[in-house]
Amino acid sequence: MDKKPTYSPEEDMLDRATGDVIELGVSSGDKGYATVTLPESDLKRDMSFLTMMGFGFTISSSWAGLSLSSIVAITQGGTATLLYGILAIALPYFCTALTLAELISVYPTAGGQYHFSSILAPEGWGRLLAYLSGFLSNFAWISSSAGTCMMAANMTVALVVQFDSGYVSQAWHLFLIYQAFNLVSMIANIFFVKRVPRVYEASRESSSACMFAEAALSSDIGIVVGSLAGCFIIPIVCLIRSPTKQDTAAVWGRLDNNTGWSDAMCFITGLVGPGWAICAGLDSTMHLVEEAKSPRRTVSRAIIATVVISLVTAILYMTAIVYCIQDLESVVNTATG
Repeated sequence: MDKKPTYSPEEDMLDRATGDVIELGVSSGDKGYATVTLPESDLKRDMSFLTMMGFGFTISSSWAGLSLSSIVAITQGGTATLLYGILAIALPYFCTALTLAELISVYPTAGGQYHFSSILAPEGWGRLLAYLSGFLSNFAWISSSAGTCMMAANMTVALVVQFDSGYVSQAWHLFLIYQAFNLVSMIANIFFVKRVPRVYEASRESSSACMFAEAALSSDIGIVVGSLAGCFIIPIVCLIRSPTKQDTAAVWGRLDNNTGWSDAMCFITGLVGPGWAICAGLDSTMHLVEEAKSPRRTVSRAIIATVVISLVTAILYMTAIVYCIQDLESVVNTATG
């Protein structure tokens, strides 16, 4: 049974002009016309395309994520797995982004995947598939949050080891640091999310020297500019300071398989690192559709832009970094992994 979205040109025009979601519908064939009513949101629609793109790229932060998770790919085949892994996951993730962008442009609802499943599923399967989709999406967000806090805890321990060679890391140390990051994140999301604009206001009033920084941070693209600056500054400094560079044949043409598995399986298992880092939060902007201006166009464009920026920055950043590695074995066998 074909289900086609039906909405009038007048409704679409109203959506583009005001960003209000009025009503969406699906044709149910001989059984008549079933509508999915989406009432006007009580939230303020003040998020532009640049804001949404900045939010999506902030969640992804592909180059920063790869800095923390690249060791997974390096131990599963070396730098070739890391670099080719980024390229290998680019196509499926980009196709997924195109699909989500198309769906959110037709059904601009904050529910995202579970709402799509409910509308597009065959008759009798809507509730089950919507529940499974929502459950898996929620589980993915919980897992991503846990992984992010764990990476932050690992990085904290690594910094301690770097400056204190006598320190011996224990498992319970890592666990407590991990829970501390969890606690900080929870408190920030409960009590301080709506107070962020006040930080910008305080920085403006505190000193004229902070005015430029405040203006950049409070703008729609401020967070993207900050992240992109780090993405380019760090590898440039590494390339300048590195006394020698890796041979191109070693970077791109050698697969170091020490896993005991076949080369193909070694490469596939190494995709976990790039996959986790590059497109974490692929659906994040969809869940803010009720706060977006002209949501049909804004959110779909933001999804595509986020994935493109994430993939481009990831491959450029990691290519520069791996050429600067002096001794791959010493990197893999460090005390912090």
